[in-house]
Amino acid sequence: MRAEHPLIVALVEAWAHRAGLPAPTVWAWIDRREAPAPEARAAIVDAFYPLVRPDSFLPSPDDNGTLRTMRATAIETPRRGRPTEVDHPLFAALAAHGVTLAEEAKIVRRSPASIRSFCYPKNNDNRRPVPDALKQRWLSEYGVPLKTWR
Repeated sequence: MRAEHPLIVALVEAWAHRAGLPAPTVWAWIDRREAPAPEARAAIVDAFYPLVRPDSFLPSPDDNGTLRTMRATAIETPRRGRPTEVDHPLFAALAAHGVTLAEEAKIVRRSPASIRSFCYPKNNDNRRPVPDALKQRWLSEYGVPLKTWR
């Protein structure tokens, strides 16, 4: 299915059918992947000039990068927030479920720093004990084993 508006697709394909041309061939002309035969191009230009000029169907040169760029809707927006270290099971589970640390912190009504402090190594003085309710939530929601918090 083409990304254009359905009305444009219907009009082009109906025109191609009436002209006795295969629709994929006409789309290749419109996308500038192929050039139509000179007589076909002349007939199209005669019918639709000045909206369609003689150079409208010439294949795009390889040095014209603007015609090969991605659609803006195909670009994924970057994730917000600071990247977390994925060496802790909680961070890895959040990343696997597509949840940022800030989003999870908002859900459990804690600051991201406080959740990070639960994940420090055991010998770190800044490590804080994890409340049992959070342990159970992270086990049921993300599959983080309880032994992680010992």
